[in-house]
Amino acid sequence: MSDKRCEWCRVEYADGRPDYYGSDPQCAFPNGVFRTVNWSCAGLHRLRDDAEAVEVWNDDQHCAVLPFPDSCDFVVLSYYKHRGNTEGAWLVCDHIMRPLTTQDVRAYLQQKADHE
Repeated sequence: MSDKRCEWCRVEYADGRPDYYGSDPQCAFPNGVFRTVNWSCAGLHRLRDDAEAVEVWNDDQHCAVLPFPDSCDFVVLSYYKHRGNTEGAWLVCDHIMRPLTTQDVRAYLQQKADHE
């Protein structure tokens, strides 16, 4: 059976979930494209770490827009409080908005690292 977790979940949870997690992690990218049924996805954690500095909120619902350093692209995230589920994750470029992919996450993280 193949491991359908993203590269970040495979590394982060190689030894299982941490004891302090109430539920088992569910990767948001089992087929490479974001899905709304997720919990504590390690790939999304990397984006949400950046999102906390720029998020806006209304009644515990949060939204954040993360610009790619080297392009006109943006990552848009939507989540409830600061818990494990990310309800929405999209890439916005020009006039197109589509679900986020692992390739997008990798590109964002690489461009960010290149600027640090």
